[in-house]
Amino acid sequence: MGKETSKQKPRKDIIIIDLAGQFPPEDDLQFLRAELPKGRYRYFLALVRYAHSGVESPMGVRIDLDKRVFLDDFNSPEIEKIAQKSAPALSSYIASKVNKKNL
Repeated sequence: MGKETSKQKPRKDIIIIDLAGQFPPEDDLQFLRAELPKGRYRYFLALVRYAHSGVESPMGVRIDLDKRVFLDDFNSPEIEKIAQKSAPALSSYIASKVNKKNL
């Protein structure tokens, strides 16, 4: 798994929404990007890539854009609490970007 998407070839089956800089890091948690599959279910779930203490997690976490909550654990209760607090705003931002692209 690559850490920098800019060096990877763009995938035609995935929508990527850049989150870096859109949400200020809190307690060293930074949201980097959201990945959504193109197709029928693209509006309900997204995979959010994040970094903790400047290190990108090798696994992303799923966010339910309708319920506006993370579905996966962050392996730390403190980080989990921060992430869930950010989930509504993050969900709204991702959904607005997808809708603007009319994808």
